[in-house]
Amino acid sequence: MTLPNNIILSNAIKSLTDVDFIINGMPETEAEIAKNVKWIVGEDSAERAIYGDNNAVTWAQIKTKYDELKAG
Repeated sequence: MTLPNNIILSNAIKSLTDVDFIINGMPETEAEIAKNVKWIVGEDSAERAIYGDNNAVTWAQIKTKYDELKAG
């Protein structure tokens, strides 16, 4: 059974960082990743997520790991 691409993308990102995130849709380019992957960097006093940047992970790293996992 082949995993859906969004699960592969999520697994690729998880393998590169311990920062929590959400993915909107199925981003496939660097611009789409920047727009549609939201990094959860904290929470406010009402326990709502605070989103920010995760400069520790690059598009090149994500794409390389995604391709590796997709190839199986």
